[in-house]
Amino acid sequence: MSELPRMGDPDQVVDLPSWAEIQPAYRATWEERNATSGRIWTDVELAYQFAYEAYRNPRYRGRDFAAVAPELRRDWEAHHTVSPTWDEIEAEVRAMWEDPPRPVAG
Repeated sequence: MSELPRMGDPDQVVDLPSWAEIQPAYRATWEERNATSGRIWTDVELAYQFAYEAYRNPRYRGRDFAAVAPELRRDWEAHHTVSPTWDEIEAEVRAMWEDPPRPVAG
């Protein structure tokens, strides 16, 4: 599998893998970066899945986080009326948006 394009490349046409296919790369990257945080992957997986699905959405692709954050917040809050709140997940969404992990070679 090739590398994912950066968020800032709206003209690149790609066939992105499904969440089930890419989730191991996100998990491995997150666990490596957060090994001493005291948190576990399941605490943040929903936020990363939301961010990845937004990344796949042409409506958001190629835009920086500051530009899409208000729309992402509205989308999150429209579909997630209980915890975690946007304020609780925004840091994880931003982290994926600004530095998306690369797929694990298989």
